[in-house]
Amino acid sequence: MIIGLDINSFSIAIAALEDKELVVAQLFANKKKPFPERFEELVAHFDRFIRKLQPEAVYIEEIPYVQSQKVAMTLTAVQTLVRTICSLHNIPCYLIHNLTWKKNLGVRGTGSRSKILKTDTQLYVTQLFNITDELTEDQYDAACIIASTTTDRDNLKYSGKYESEVRSSPESSTEKSLDEGVHKARKTKSKKGNEEC
Repeated sequence: MIIGLDINSFSIAIAALEDKELVVAQLFANKKKPFPERFEELVAHFDRFIRKLQPEAVYIEEIPYVQSQKVAMTLTAVQTLVRTICSLHNIPCYLIHNLTWKKNLGVRGTGSRSKILKTDTQLYVTQLFNITDELTEDQYDAACIIASTTTDRDNLKYSGKYESEVRSSPESSTEKSLDEGVHKARKTKSKKGNEEC
């Protein structure tokens, strides 16, 4: 299994590809909390998720040029947490430039947030994996990143979402919901006639 990630200051979108099947997830921290607290939540969520999945490799988009120093520092911190957790678990982590993954998918243009470009990449990935669910923009980007790393794009398919739209909240146990989410995704996958992870 290999995974692609799209990050921001309060979530990590995950696209996992195993045996040509795509499963997506998104780990959230509480947006209302200050960044240092959100950072701790993302560390806990991502570490637990990586320990459960044990991917062979992780691909994460390089930090794009942003004019705001605060945004750049925040994204760098989240990227560093991903790379550190991967390193602690001996999982190779590769940075991929957004122009590189777009070129690999045959998408032209340099407008990183262009509406037309976003629509094109989302449409491409939806058709490539035959995605039937509505995904977040970050999940689409994570799917694009992972799709761009594979050269054999025949017979790829979408298997669903991990029920790990994990959100930190006082009334729910993040650990419990993540365990149940990974288990349900694997159970769903095995029901479709594929081997369980």
